[in-house]
Parts: sequence; C-alpha cells; structure tokens
Amino acid sequence: MKKKKGLLLIAISLLSFNLVACHFEIPFFSFDFLSNGKSSEEEESISKESSEEPYSSESSESSYESSYESSYEESKSSSDNQDEIDLLNLIDQIKDLLPSEIKANFTLPTFSGYTVEYSSLEVEVVDNRIIYENRGTDFTFTLEFGVSKNNKTIYDSVDIVMKKQEDSAILRSYMDTYKSKIRPIINSDYVLPVFRSDEIKCEVSVNGSKLANNIFKYTFPNNREQVTFDIKATYVATNEVLQDSVTSIVEKASVACSIPKLYIDTGGHGIHSKETYIDGKITLDECNENGQYVHTYTNLDMQIRGRGNSTWALPKKPYKLKFDEKTSFFGEKAQKDWVLLANYVDHTLIRDYLAKFLGSTLDGFSFTPSCHFVDLYLNNSYQGSYMLTDQVEVKSGRVDVERDSREVDTGYLLELDQRLYSEESGNKNKTWFEVSVRDAQTRQTKNMPYSIKYPKTDGEFFSLDQLDYIKNYLTNTFNALNNNTNYTDYLDIKSAVDFFLISDLFKNVDVGYASSFIYKDKGGKLFFGPLWDFDLSSLNQGHLSYNERQYPEWYSSRWDKNGFFYYLMKYSTFKTALKERWVSIYPTLLTDINDIIDHITRIIEDSRIRNFQKWDIIGKNRDWYTSDEVYNAKTYDAQITLLKGWFSDRIGWMNTEINKF
Repeated sequence: MKKKKGLLLIAISLLSFNLVACHFEIPFFSFDFLSNGKSSEEEESISKESSEEPYSSESSESSYESSYESSYEESKSSSDNQDEIDLLNLIDQIKDLLPSEIKANFTLPTFSGYTVEYSSLEVEVVDNRIIYENRGTDFTFTLEFGVSKNNKTIYDSVDIVMKKQEDSAILRSYMDTYKSKIRPIINSDYVLPVFRSDEIKCEVSVNGSKLANNIFKYTFPNNREQVTFDIKATYVATNEVLQDSVTSIVEKASVACSIPKLYIDTGGHGIHSKETYIDGKITLDECNENGQYVHTYTNLDMQIRGRGNSTWALPKKPYKLKFDEKTSFFGEKAQKDWVLLANYVDHTLIRDYLAKFLGSTLDGFSFTPSCHFVDLYLNNSYQGSYMLTDQVEVKSGRVDVERDSREVDTGYLLELDQRLYSEESGNKNKTWFEVSVRDAQTRQTKNMPYSIKYPKTDGEFFSLDQLDYIKNYLTNTFNALNNNTNYTDYLDIKSAVDFFLISDLFKNVDVGYASSFIYKDKGGKLFFGPLWDFDLSSLNQGHLSYNERQYPEWYSSRWDKNGFFYYLMKYSTFKTALKERWVSIYPTLLTDINDIIDHITRIIEDSRIRNFQKWDIIGKNRDWYTSDEVYNAKTYDAQITLLKGWFSDRIGWMNTEINKF
C-alpha cells in the first residue's frame, strides 16, 4: 500500500520539540527539591545571591503571577502537543489497518474517543464502507481521511488498489447460482430464472433454439422426458464466454398437477376485520416429482386478517398472513408476512402478475414482489384463484434499507396515498404529511400526501424529527425539480425510468393516487418502487373517462397525477435515459408480453375456470371499476384478446413518442 509521508517529518519535529520543552519545564515551587543535589559551594553561592536582594512582598507576588501564567501556558502547550501526538499515532494505526488492495466492500476502522471521517473523489464511500466496483481492470484510488480530537484535526490519505475480479470466477459463480435455481421436475409451462446483470449476458436454449423470455412451454407429453437446458453466460466487458448445461425431467401429462392448493383453517371463525388477526393453521399442497399433490406444510400455525382498501369491500376478499417464524413459499426468501391478493376487479386475473413479472426483469428495481397463483380454501370452502405475494415492507430481502435507528437520516418507505384526504386526518404531521408542489411556469400548486410506512410511526424508534427530515427532503427534491437545480442529487434516475415505463405501459391509475411507493436509505437518494396494485390498468379503469383510458397520451406525467414524473418529463436527461431503456427492451417487448400472457393463462387454466364458476362476473358485473370495453368482453378468451390488443396499441404509441425525444 502506498502511504503518504508528508506528515511524518512534522510529527518527528513536534515530538522532538515536546521532549525539549518537557526537559525544561520546572515549576516555581520545586527549587527546594532540586537543591538537594547541589554541592556546598553551589548552595553557598545561591545563599549569597539571595542575601544580596532584600525581600519584597510586591516582587514576590509579581514573581508568583508570572510563574503561574508561564506554567499554565506551558501546560496548555503541552496538552495541545499531546493531542497532536495522539492524532499522529492514530493516523499510523489507520494506515496499518487499511489494505493495499480490495476485491469487495471494505469496512473502514473507527476509534472510540476520536472522530474519523473518510472520503474519496474516485469511489463511493458510504457509512464508513468503501463500495467495491468491478471496473474490468485494476484501479488505484486515493482514500482521504481526517482524525479529530478536542477541536484539533489532522488529515492524511492513502492510495488503495481496487482489484478487478477475474472474469472466469465471476462467470463460474453466476453459472453455478443459475443452475441451482432450475427445477428438476417440470409439469407445466415454466419460467426459468431471470438474473439481470450489467456485467453478464445470459442465454438459455433447448435443442439449439433460444427460449423466448426464458419460458419453457409444457407440451403435455405421453411419457416422462428429459430436457437439457444449454446455458451461455457472456462477460460483457471482455466477451469471455462460459457454457454449461443442466437436465430436468418433464413429467407426463397424465400426472401433471394444476397450481398449488392453500388451505387455511380458522376453526370456523370468519375473517371480518382488517385490524385484528385471528389464529389459524395453514396447509400447502404442491406437486411432487410424480405429479401428485403432497403436503409442503401441514397445520402450520399462523394468523390471518383482512387487508386492502376498496378491495376489502368487494365480495372476494384479500388477506394478510402472519407467521411466528420466517416461512418460505415456492423457494422465495423466508419472511413472516405474506399477502393473498384476490384480483376480483381484473377479469383476466393476471394484470398485477404481468406488471410485476416485467418489473422483475428490469434492474432499476432492487426488489419486486414475487407472485405465485394458488387455489385458496378457507375452512374447506373454495374461495377462488388467488395470488400469494410478498408484503411491501422494510425487511432484508424486501425493501432493504437501514432499520431500527433513531437518527433522522435512516431508512424510509413512503406511500403516495390520496385516500388520506377522505379518511380521518387527525394524524396528519404525525403519521403522514403533504408536500406542496408548485409549477413555476403555470403557477399551479398541488399537494401530494405521503404516509410513512417505515419507520413504523407507532414503533419505539420513530420521532417527529424523522417526519420533519423526510418531509424536508421531499420538499427540497421538488424544489430542485421545479428549478432545474441538481435534482439528480436527490433521486435515482434509473429506478425512476423503470417505474415510469411500467406504470405508463399499463396506464396504471394508482401511479398518482395510492400504492405508489418510494424509499430512501441512510445517506442515499430517493428510489422508486416497489411495483404494486396494477389491477386497475390497461383498459380496466371504469372510473376514468373513455379518452383517459385509451392507449394514446402519457398518464403518469400529468399534472394531476404524479408530480415527480410531471417534472422529470420536462428534462432531457430523464428523456435520454428513458429512450435508452426503451430502445433496449422495445424490439421483443410485445412478443415477450404475449408469451408471458399465454404462459400464465395456461398454468392457471383449471384454476381460473373454477374461479369464475364461483365468481360469475365476466360480462355481467357492472361496477364503478368496470369499463365498457371490459364489460363487453363476455368470455375469458375475449378478456385476454382485449388485453393483448391494449399492449399492441400502447407499445406502438409509446415507441412513436419516445423516438421523438
């Protein structure tokens, strides 16, 4: 490690001076002790000198004051010098602890009793950690640091090499992870894992044919078959390629299962509240390798309550599940809280699934809720086809920001929620707040209400200082957007682009109403997401006017919808990023969407038939959310045709408009 030597000579000089000063530091009251070592002649000489000067109280008092002041100044100087010595010693300790090179994130040393601050102009330093980047080559950067004690600060720096990771090691790790995620038994259409990476491009093929959207289509074979997935991973920076394969069993059609079955037993008690949980047990049946239903969980203790807002008032209810221990479903990360979505207003059942699936393929989102269809039985009574999904919450593996901190700069999860105006607003500026947004050109003003989902406002770590902090942060963000002053310092453009694209592709009404989430980590910017609540979208918005729900025109960026996108669509930096993302996904987007629709509707075929036998609403149900287009599509197949037509028209319009940027 190359260390800076500039302060070493200063340290040696100061140390030498201090030693000299200490050698001559003799208090006025110490002469009697020093005289013990004198010879008789020296004592006599001192005595004669003393007798030649008569005693004077004034001169004695003046001498005392002068000696005291001198002693104080010398003592203070000695203390200051000692602080410098301590700081210089600490700098040497830090240099000894710092590595000469890194290949991963590195946590920087801190010391009790001292303030140590690190920074670098060349790499990211966050929360006393150097954030590693694999730049494809070794890279030397300068880490600067200052150490402080008693209002004294000394600065120094070191050079550190950020080592590149070997391409082959990265590819091998990626390949091994990918292979481990592929199912050994396949008995339905199967979406292979999708791992988005800026560094690695992955292609999967079967018998030489690349799989569109990584979907393997189940062909209902008469006998068990083997299928080999050929995987090609390419390291983008160097074009190094690693190829491998993995074999799975395709189960014969006669034993192929439908979707999993989820049984919830509450002892016959009904679920009537969104606030109060009731105890229950859960049993989950999935297909085994022989295509037969077997218990994955049996009578697992849990609690259940209602959830949702307008959806809770509908006949087919959504639910929230809570477990005492972290529980995994279908290979997803184990968590305590899960959600069952009913999708009652969506006569295809798949709009929300489709939006989240597309979101999971875009790397602007750090977390997109998983989606798994299940047939739900409540106290042995069939309830319909439901979607089991992650709860939107701050947790490791979900919205992963700093937790359990009383500092104002900590992790936040916020929800844009216009419903707060129609509900009891007594907790305003306690659990939610509004940001006033003003357009400099039109001079219009609007308020955007945000509820604080995290920190939990009824929890031990939350304070009104935190509310003020995040409210001011959003206000400053909108001020920067309004005045075009460094708004990229406040929000993440990549997540904003992906959130806007998915929201506007669907013309999702909730983008400017509710269930529109943003989050911020300690020391970080605002990020957009996770995606949530897409059932009222893509022609299924009966409460909008005819023209509003048709495929032309931008939706998210309207003044009366989402203030963030109203401003962002005025700036070339955002439009350029939006166009770059669009160009990368457009060539196969419509084909991909149609493939996903075909895939998921085949998987849920038996389930959706039973669902609409119980909830006979297609072409019959006319409510506030039912558009004329949806009402006039009298069969499930007609609903799917309507949805595909929407995406064909919408993608064509968006492509024309984006290419005008």
